[in-house]
Amino acid sequence: MADNFIIDERKLQKGDILINSTGEGTAGRVTLFGLDGDFVVDSHITIFRPNEKVLPKFAMYSLAHIGFKTIERMATGASGQIELNLSTIGNISFLVPDLNEQQSIVNQINEIETQISELEKVLENSRQEKKAVLDKWL
Repeated sequence: MADNFIIDERKLQKGDILINSTGEGTAGRVTLFGLDGDFVVDSHITIFRPNEKVLPKFAMYSLAHIGFKTIERMATGASGQIELNLSTIGNISFLVPDLNEQQSIVNQINEIETQISELEKVLENSRQEKKAVLDKWL
């Protein structure tokens, strides 16, 4: 994995993948950084910066698929003060297909995420409609 990423420079760039590296129940959580501007992170966040062979969203989805619980189990420490060190994070591996296939996978996941979001809105509207009926009649 080390060949495809720069691991842990403090100044963020759009497309960086952020991994919470400290704390029981939170170590291993992953997100994609997408803001413009100057930002830095503290020592509790590890930065993965994909090279040109890896799409940031593909890497983020891959790490999220591994799951923060799996990544969290790689941490060391006790009493809620567990820590993922850089060498441990650097040893996480996942398949990296060519860029076209990565983009195809990302597009499929994005489409499904859009469907999920739309269904969640329908569900929330249905809950509100149900509440309105209950409030009106009961």
